[in-house]
Amino acid sequence: MNEQAGERDPPRPPIALHPTPAQLQELSPALLQRLAEQQAQEMALRGDQARLRRQELEAAYRYAEHALAAQTRDRQDARTERRRARRDRLFAVALTVVGLLAFFVVLLGMGKDTFARETLQAVIYLVTGGAGGYFAGKAQRQAPVPEPG
Repeated sequence: MNEQAGERDPPRPPIALHPTPAQLQELSPALLQRLAEQQAQEMALRGDQARLRRQELEAAYRYAEHALAAQTRDRQDARTERRRARRDRLFAVALTVVGLLAFFVVLLGMGKDTFARETLQAVIYLVTGGAGGYFAGKAQRQAPVPEPG
């Protein structure tokens, strides 16, 4: 602004994003230097952002690998545990059957035929009732619940 004459300097047009060659000739070297520095800073910032994004992706990849490995171990452990539990149940049933057979052999050897027959009937009633209740409950848990309406 020219204050002695009381006049203002004419306003300069804003610098366009893609200036024309005439506008480029009007740019001062300091402004050009500042624009170049700003673009260099933007490029450095974009490089930092890309580097951070890559680090985020690498961390997510490592986490996914560890989670998948842990899930694999958990499933393997669950399969092993199910196998062990089934083996233990079968062993308990086999031991019970062998124990009952030994009991009946001893009763028959002692001449207690009537007691052996009555005990066998009781065992058969208990086993069939227990098995029926077990499978009825299992079927009820697996049956879909009908929706009203």
